[in-house]
Amino acid sequence: DVKYLRSAKTLLETGQLTYNYPDQPTVFIMPGIVFLITPFVAIFGMEGAIIPIRIFFAILQTFNIFMTFLIARKLFNSKVAVISIILSLFYLPNVYVTTVILTETPAYTCILLMIYMIMYGTEKSQKRYFVLGGIAWGIAVLFRPTMLAFPIVVFFYWLIKKVKFLDMVKFGLCAIVPLVILMSPWVIRNYMTFGKFIPLTISSGNPKVLGTIIDYSPEETERMYSVIERDDLVYERNEIVEDTNNSIIADRIIEYNMKTRPLEYIKWNTIGKTYKNFSHPFMWKPIYMDSYEPINYYHIGLLKLFVFGFIVMMLLRKAKSNIIFLFLIVAFFNCVHLPYYCFARYVYPAMAMVIMIDSYIIYSIFSKIFKKKDKSIQFVELNKDADDLKKIIIVPAYNEEEAILDTVNKIKKYKDFDYIVINDGSLDNTEKILVKNGVNHITLIKNLGIGGAMQSGYKYAMEHGYDIAVQIDADGQHNPEYLEKMVEVLKETNSDMVIGSRYIEKEGFQSTASRRFGKNILTFIIKTLTKTTITDPTSGFRVCSKNAILMFANGYPVDYPEPETVVQLLAKGRTVTEVPVKMNDREGGTSSITPVKSLYYMIKVSISMVFSYINNRKRNVDNEC
Repeated sequence: DVKYLRSAKTLLETGQLTYNYPDQPTVFIMPGIVFLITPFVAIFGMEGAIIPIRIFFAILQTFNIFMTFLIARKLFNSKVAVISIILSLFYLPNVYVTTVILTETPAYTCILLMIYMIMYGTEKSQKRYFVLGGIAWGIAVLFRPTMLAFPIVVFFYWLIKKVKFLDMVKFGLCAIVPLVILMSPWVIRNYMTFGKFIPLTISSGNPKVLGTIIDYSPEETERMYSVIERDDLVYERNEIVEDTNNSIIADRIIEYNMKTRPLEYIKWNTIGKTYKNFSHPFMWKPIYMDSYEPINYYHIGLLKLFVFGFIVMMLLRKAKSNIIFLFLIVAFFNCVHLPYYCFARYVYPAMAMVIMIDSYIIYSIFSKIFKKKDKSIQFVELNKDADDLKKIIIVPAYNEEEAILDTVNKIKKYKDFDYIVINDGSLDNTEKILVKNGVNHITLIKNLGIGGAMQSGYKYAMEHGYDIAVQIDADGQHNPEYLEKMVEVLKETNSDMVIGSRYIEKEGFQSTASRRFGKNILTFIIKTLTKTTITDPTSGFRVCSKNAILMFANGYPVDYPEPETVVQLLAKGRTVTEVPVKMNDREGGTSSITPVKSLYYMIKVSISMVFSYINNRKRNVDNEC
């Protein structure tokens, strides 16, 4: 507070920007905050300016809360935006920052404006929004030099949004030009004053040397200063010399620690400093209460919900590009400060992104609990004696040019079954082969994955009134000779799904040892949840009743859906049966589940099955009541 006010007063009196030493020009700070408060000091005086500045900051912070609403509404919806406002209002650091004359409030305004313009410009693909974003970016850098690196986040956001490279260049130039214009007076001033090119500040040595001390303990500081060489340093009453000395000391402390305790030191500079950034909210003294405890609990609660929710969304593939964008911003504020001193003040702007993600999680949870639309299926019994049951084979296909025609020719031999191939946005010649050979098919304009492809097939079956639907993979692994037997079992047992299992008689292709191990884990989880043993939960060879067709047309897991759909049916009290089959090795193409994805697959599917069981079991109980 005092130094910035004094700098503003000195600027008015001498026309010189100073900071640590009033008689020396400074390059220790960026000029934004001093230029902002100087008019207030000119009008009200140094001491009299404090209250007007705080009132101005309060107005800015009100605008910041409104910007949080706009960003959350743009990313999600109005309900999430309202929840974001509520969470922000109860987050007391948002009030506290208006009471201190620091860079936080105005920098926060620029950062939120910049993020909003980036999102809007990317969506509309219009250059003027990036020009406005570039202006906000340039002003943000005049307050916070670390914001110069923010394009790293923007680049990854563009990759997620699949922005073309030429558009990236065009939009980037639109933002860089106003940045250069805004920064040029500062760079020119530094060159004329200090005789060298200084684009930002010369002040990294101080936070760098402070950040080298593990846990910032006084004892560790004393020990480090006793073991490193400092006699060769020349000390002067000069900011640049002091910063150079601090940088040298920091480098020597880093070198010493990396030689004597590298693992401990790496842990401190990653996990330890991240903890320092987020372990407490940015409040140097409590407001509205005598204790820090309530706001600390609230702060930690927001972070726990953020971390846990983001991990679950990633595992369940529910993390949309907007969620990832906000997460990248949080990660940016943390990582950009890791080489230096880390504490809550530096990551304060990131808490707005944490709050927005938390708001989306809260909205998602409550929208699931209080769903207005009843999507329950009215189950019917299959007429096992009917001879005119409509049956269709659904063949999902993605890049199956080697095997698709042979698979179709095999299933065509079974005249009682219609068929439809779902070409899931294949990039090879699958589409050409289907068209050339007059194969019944639907082509999806975008690859949706096995879940999207199968749901498209079930929607087709539902809309065309089919009583039984069969899934057969396009790679030739499944033998159509079992079709009639599986349909008979479906009718005789009044099941809603019959699975062709390769593990009952253990004949034919048995998959790899690692996948069989994973299969056993899934079998165990399904039995624990449903008290039903399914020997081949990952089998894509299955026959489904009309009940299952309606259910899966209404909603289907996105990826690796086979185990989860089994749990969905069993949780609703329906019957799932298995019959022994022999399977073949793939005739062509490659599996979508690579060894690298196997661990992810197991974790994701396991969590999905548990949530799916809870969700479907609850609906079933509600319907029975």
